Amino acid sequence: MVDLSAATQPRRRAFNPVMTDLRNLGIKHQWGYPTKLLITKGEETVTVHTPEEGTTLLNEWGLRTKRPSSAAPSPHRSTPPGTAQAHGLRRNAAPT
Repeated sequence: MVDLSAATQPRRRAFNPVMTDLRNLGIKHQWGYPTKLLITKGEETVTVHTPEEGTTLLNEWGLRTKRPSSAAPSPHRSTPPGTAQAHGLRRNAAPT
């Protein structure tokens, strides 16, 4: 396991409810460093920086969560090649 700073650990723990939802829904996800969560559904990979963004994303996908979402910024989406520019989106680097 990666040795995380004392400041990073609670920030990651804050994602636990979102990660539980993702596991229960069978949605692939992994950590980005230090406290980003990379969520992959189908061909789309989305980077969320806060638990609120994660909740908002699940709600946008029509996957209800038990927690209300606040006015979180939009997650950063990856789209198939050729579509990112048409939609003004930034493609994420492939997770390793």
